Order: sequence, then C-alpha cells, then structure tokens
Amino acid sequence: SRHFELLAALIKEGILPFTPKAISKEDLIERKCDFELRDYQKKIIVEFLKFSNIGIFIPPSTGKTFLGLYAATHVKGPWIVFVPSRLLVEQWKERISLYTDLIIGIDIDVVTYQAGIKTDKKYRGKIIDEAHHLPANEFSKMASVHTDFTIGLSATPQREDQREEYIFALTGKP
Repeated sequence: SRHFELLAALIKEGILPFTPKAISKEDLIERKCDFELRDYQKKIIVEFLKFSNIGIFIPPSTGKTFLGLYAATHVKGPWIVFVPSRLLVEQWKERISLYTDLIIGIDIDVVTYQAGIKTDKKYRGKIIDEAHHLPANEFSKMASVHTDFTIGLSATPQREDQREEYIFALTGKP
C-alpha cells in the first residue's frame, strides 16, 4: 500500500526505481512519419531506445508530441496515449492522422486519463501527456497499465503538493 512512497524515497536517494532496458531490434519498425526530428529530439529518442521508459521534460512548443508520435511509428505497438482533456484527445488524433499512417483504435488509442485508467486492453507502449498530473491519487493508476515502453511528457514537472518525485518514479529515466 506504500509502493509509491517507497519509489519516491529511492529517487530522493538517487536510486532509479526501474531497470534500464534497451528496446530490442525486433521491436523496431518503420512506419510513415512525415516530419524530421530536431537534433535535441534525436538525442532524446536515443535515450528512449536505450532505456525504454523515460520522462521528457522540455519547454512548451519544443515538440514533445512529435517525440511521442516518432516513438509510436518506430517501436511496435499498440500504443495508448493518456491526455487530461478532450481537447488534447482531438489534438493528438489530428496530428496522428496528419503525420503518420497509424490507425486510431488499432495501432494507437488516445484517451483521457479517466477513460484510460479503466481500460483492460493490452498495449506495448504508453505515452502520458502532461505527466505532471500523474502523481494525483486517482491518475497514478495510469502507471499500473502494464506496457513494455513508457514516455511521460511535461513542460512543467512541478506540483504544489510536492509530489514531483512521483513524476520521475512513474515515467522512467528523466
């Protein structure tokens, strides 16, 4: 019952609560991806391929969504994308349709946090957009949706309730 408290304490001590595991070559695919990554984004993808569970904490408008799309088009799915609002569901779906050949409902699902924590569908990868919401009591259940790969996205990994360490514990290597 105190699992998340233990993870937070480990991180405070400098111990990462996950085992870095490279994504195998068998899990790599090539799908339509109609955009080029910037140099700093390429470095982030290299880290994702090396660790398979990462948190991406970079400023607004620097391409976090595109990093998620790139991962979903280059690593076998299916994938689930958790977002906090219906507006972001529509934004993700629009970008998926515009830049990739991923089929929504088959290759990738985009759901609100509330809908996603109730899913029983199996996924290989998950993307948690606005991951700073993850430490909320109810939304931390997203971390329990088992996947092989996790990407947490946030421009603001700070919280008023001082639960920042949970963000890192539940997404992966910062």
